[in-house]
Amino acid sequence: MNNTDMNELMKNLSDAEAELLKNMDEYQRNMLERADEMMKSMLGVDDLDDFMKMSKKEQNERAEKMNDMLFDMMGISKEEAMAAEKEMLMKSKEGRTNAVPDPELADNIKKYIKNAVYIKPEKSISEVEAGHSKIGGMPDMPSEFEWYRNESGEPLGFVMQINCEEIHSYDKDGIFPESGMLYFFYDLENQPWELCDDEQGAAVYYYNGDMDELAPLEFPSDISEECIVEQCGLSFESRPDVPCYEDYDDCDDWEVYYASAVSALGFDPDEYGDIRFKLGGYSDIIQNSINEEFGEEYIQLCQLDTYENGNSYIMYGDGGRLYYYIKASDLANRKFDEIQIRLQCF
Repeated sequence: MNNTDMNELMKNLSDAEAELLKNMDEYQRNMLERADEMMKSMLGVDDLDDFMKMSKKEQNERAEKMNDMLFDMMGISKEEAMAAEKEMLMKSKEGRTNAVPDPELADNIKKYIKNAVYIKPEKSISEVEAGHSKIGGMPDMPSEFEWYRNESGEPLGFVMQINCEEIHSYDKDGIFPESGMLYFFYDLENQPWELCDDEQGAAVYYYNGDMDELAPLEFPSDISEECIVEQCGLSFESRPDVPCYEDYDDCDDWEVYYASAVSALGFDPDEYGDIRFKLGGYSDIIQNSINEEFGEEYIQLCQLDTYENGNSYIMYGDGGRLYYYIKASDLANRKFDEIQIRLQCF
């Protein structure tokens, strides 16, 4: 084959490759468009932006209906899907349990251990005396407090208050105030994933005055029902915490990492259960690493989990978690007006 024939062959091959790629791109676009139309149909909207503008409650209801349709299309029930997921998780746990820990890795993980104050919500709706730690209900506030509102002027939901004296003996790392009250607010109706630009969808308030001055504060008259949570009391426990595999840079085998973490801690973190509320420590992430986003100057202030409480529940996204982050220097200086948040869900 001479050079002319070779050049002609290469040109033909190049043209054929270009045509193939063009057809593949068109096929992918068609598939994406069909998936987009199917999703809009299942959600009952003309545009996905309309879905994003709905309240979180309505989003969850429509998403639940869409899941039911998908289960019907696959020919399985929701219960069967949940059973399959549970079986997959059990196999995953078996893999972690059977992995052999790396002694050197375990020793290194020990260097990263932090203390976390684990929060245990009471399972039933309960009365809580003014000034004590609790989830939901009316916050116990000083008279001068003005209710937090989002950028649209809508009141935020009151999520939790922490009496710092009640957690002091559990705060082994000594990072939280010894006295006063910490209050956590979040836009439970719109549920922002993060705080961007001028968004005001979450806030933390610290009060360190006379505790006898605190009294239950009535909800604003224009607050959404989705931002009102039934109250329950809290108890606490001090536990060692290690980073998730995604936040640890020196291991590329998550099963070995998990086994080594168990060795470093002396127990299996799965003993904590699936519902995890805590102050400090590390994030039990669901999606991507949060530490990589914020950098070393930020630490976790609080992790809140989806939970059911009697007839009430708080759901973050689709059964997810809400994380409050703060600069370590701001926490040391008791400065809580520049917190960051991340919402992650399954």
